[in-house]
Amino acid sequence: MAKPSLRIFAGITLLGLSFVCLAWSAWDWSSRELSQATAKSEFEKLVEDRAGNPVRRGARKPLSGPVAKLEIARLGVSGIVEVGLDAKTLKSAIGMSMTSSRPGEYGNVVLAAHRDTFFAGLQNAKVGDLVLLSTTDGRQHKYRISKLFVVDPSAHWVMNSSPKKRMLTLITCYPFRYVGSAPRRFIVQAAAI
Repeated sequence: MAKPSLRIFAGITLLGLSFVCLAWSAWDWSSRELSQATAKSEFEKLVEDRAGNPVRRGARKPLSGPVAKLEIARLGVSGIVEVGLDAKTLKSAIGMSMTSSRPGEYGNVVLAAHRDTFFAGLQNAKVGDLVLLSTTDGRQHKYRISKLFVVDPSAHWVMNSSPKKRMLTLITCYPFRYVGSAPRRFIVQAAAI
């Protein structure tokens, strides 16, 4: 039987570790929320600026800062999209592949986000769900989910596009409730409507 002082020490240690984990989670959540609030404000300013300046309205979207806002109302999925799939971008936003088409263009708009942040709601996605992608030029692009499937991380073909179609591909890790680095990828593909 353990001595009382050892049990007290173990209890205090576990309590301290719990506090550290809780504080880290709160900091991570609040920094992501702050980044999104800042990006949403910047996005709205870009929309407003471009609405008042028709010359800039058709300009190609920038390669930094917010480029779009993604919303899937039924799933509660919403977030600002920024260019890049690096860890820094995915920590605070939905990332868009630098090689993908831009929203509204023919081809495949490829977006990715973490399964436990922006794309957590994708686990309830259904064929037929409506996806809205609003861009900084004030346009709203509508897509309807057409396919849901799981692939290995090496299946880069999901990012391929057709010059005759407008489509959207959402990528996140799978399974959704997996501790650690998930071994598969959950793919949502949607066609423009």
